[in-house]
Amino acid sequence: MEQNKKYEPEIDFKSLIKKTKRLFGWVFVYFFLIILIVGIYYVNNLNTINVNTLPAKGPVKDEVKRTLEVKSGSVMPAVDVSTITNPTDDLINKGKDLYKNNCSSCHGETGLGDGVAGVALNPPARNLTKLDGWKNGVDFPALYKTLEEGIPQTGMVAYEFLPPADRIAMIQYIRTFADYPAVTDEQVQELEMTYKLSEGRATSDQITVEMAFTQLVNEKSHSKRIANLIAYANNHPSIQGVDVFNKTAVNKYRIFSSFIEVDFNKLSLDEFILVVNVNFIELGFSAEVNLLDRNQWQYLYNYLKNVLGTARA
Repeated sequence: MEQNKKYEPEIDFKSLIKKTKRLFGWVFVYFFLIILIVGIYYVNNLNTINVNTLPAKGPVKDEVKRTLEVKSGSVMPAVDVSTITNPTDDLINKGKDLYKNNCSSCHGETGLGDGVAGVALNPPARNLTKLDGWKNGVDFPALYKTLEEGIPQTGMVAYEFLPPADRIAMIQYIRTFADYPAVTDEQVQELEMTYKLSEGRATSDQITVEMAFTQLVNEKSHSKRIANLIAYANNHPSIQGVDVFNKTAVNKYRIFSSFIEVDFNKLSLDEFILVVNVNFIELGFSAEVNLLDRNQWQYLYNYLKNVLGTARA
């Protein structure tokens, strides 16, 4: 049987577009090669192909918010600065106990930096027997600064909560680990000028940021309430007793602040007179308030009761 075959000496590309089957026969090899190349690349880079090329951004240590501890204010006693240049055995023994309780967990019992907690630190705890590479230095003022301020971005915290005498005792014991530089009179003067060791120091109370913010908001709210009271009183000059109030008031803000939380329904006139007579300066009144007769006291009492009561309503 005769087969009707038509052979083409050259490819007619226009006919390939019309006959998609013939077109696929020409290009499927290229698709196969592309898929094969992509597959080989994927397999060879299976562990890293889905890794983000940008470095992960973690919290920077200096940017991490740290909550302040609540501390009560205290008075740091004055220091005998002669103990800096001439430490006694008792002082060094005291420093040994302080070092054991505060430092040995990181720096080790003998200062080698091999404490249990120090192993996990990055950078590791300082080897106190080697005197090279210290950030603040190894002279006495530098050691005191380290205990006072700590070293940021390390595990070395500040020990400002310890009395200066205890910090000096710790330093004197640490100095027994190696041949530390001798303490000069100039260094003692430097410490005295910077930290006023011989004068003692009073530390203020410390509260958390959240507590400070709450207190600030409350104070602002309180100030606004008092300002509204004063404005109300000024805008209502016909309230009975206003003449007595204006005559005896020295500080209206303080007066309203003192009585804004007082329930006058539970405070009798006699109690009011007694409180004001004893504390008239602190409450914001002049000495002339003590010269009022009972009727005038009644007017003053009623005036504050009315103004404060109206403001609460």
